[in-house]
Amino acid sequence: MMTLPQMICGRPKIEISYDVSNRATLSCLLYNRPIKNRFLKIIGVYRRQVDSLSASFSIENICKSKAEVTNIIARIDTAHDVPKVSVSLPASDIPANIDLIMGANNGTAKTIAHYEPKNIDLTTGEYRVIIRIKASEKEGKYSRKFTVGWHAPTKDTTSYVRVKDSLASGAGGR
Repeated sequence: MMTLPQMICGRPKIEISYDVSNRATLSCLLYNRPIKNRFLKIIGVYRRQVDSLSASFSIENICKSKAEVTNIIARIDTAHDVPKVSVSLPASDIPANIDLIMGANNGTAKTIAHYEPKNIDLTTGEYRVIIRIKASEKEGKYSRKFTVGWHAPTKDTTSYVRVKDSLASGAGGR
C-alpha cells in the first residue's frame, strides 16, 4: 500500500538538459533524479522509475521557416543498457542520453538518425530542435536553438528555450 506522500512526491519526474560540452555534438540528457529531501527520505519516500520512456525529434531551419526533418525516432542510451527506442529510467543522477546533431562547428552538420529517415546534412544556419518525450502515456515537448557553421562560435550556443522544465507523472508538457 502506497502512502499519500509516496503517491505525491515519489512520482517519476523527468528533467531535460542539453550537453554541448564538445561544441560539435548536441545531445539531450534525460534525468529522473532521486529524492534528496531528508524528511521525505526518513518517512520512506523514494522516486519511482519511469517505464516506457521514448523520444522523437524534429529539426527546423529558423531562417527559412521550413522543417528539415520531422519525427526522427531517437535511440536512448542509458548507463545500464544498450541504446533502445524505449527504455526504463530508474531514479538516478546518471542521465540517459540522446545524440541529436554531430559536427555543428565545421560548416555542415548531420542529424543522428538511428532509424528512418536517414541522416540529413544541415548547412550553415540557425536551427531549432524540438524533442518530444513520451513516458507512461504523458507527453512533453521541448525546444532548443542551435547554430551550424561560421556563426556558431560567436553566438551563445548554450542558450535554449524550454517549453516546460519537467514532465511529471500526472502532468503533461506543452
